[in-house]
Amino acid sequence: MNKSTYALHIAKPMIAFLIPVFFASVLKSLGQVLGIIVVGQTWSGFFDSYFCLFPLFFFLISFIIGIGFGSSILVGQSYGGGNIAKVKEVVGVTLVFTTYHFSPYLRSMEYG
Repeated sequence: MNKSTYALHIAKPMIAFLIPVFFASVLKSLGQVLGIIVVGQTWSGFFDSYFCLFPLFFFLISFIIGIGFGSSILVGQSYGGGNIAKVKEVVGVTLVFTTYHFSPYLRSMEYG
């Protein structure tokens, strides 16, 4: 089996799997948009601010997941190459970066 045949063999099931996932995501987004429109037309005040918070919350969660994935890839490459000093450097930079950027949010949270 050559490379192009193998790629085609793998691509068909992946596309068959991704099409329903894509349409489910599109329908979910449309449902959220319609929900925002309905709630915005019927209620005001609290619900407006609540629905405007979702994109910011989504951005923050995506940012945290991206930092986690990126740092785990760098740690894996460094560890696989046997460079333990680089592993410690990557972990340290990641911790300092996330602590520096999220410390104002963590300090402003109220516990209890």
